[in-house]
Amino acid sequence: MEEMEQERVRRETEEKEWVERLKKIKEQYTDTSDQWEKDKADIHNLAMKEKEESTLPADGALEGSEPIQERLGEGKNE
Repeated sequence: MEEMEQERVRRETEEKEWVERLKKIKEQYTDTSDQWEKDKADIHNLAMKEKEESTLPADGALEGSEPIQERLGEGKNE
């Protein structure tokens, strides 16, 4: 009879420990979908900003650039 009581108490203790472990796990690994959405929006905004900064000016020339013939050594009277 005492053995059955000890077994019951042991099982109850194990179950309580299991519930506590499960609770800790759930607290550690909360739903992060909101953070994912925020991060995705930040990455998208950074990519758009970089794209805007890297586009050519309206006339298609880069500042300080020289015609390609001059860079290649062509078109100069030597």
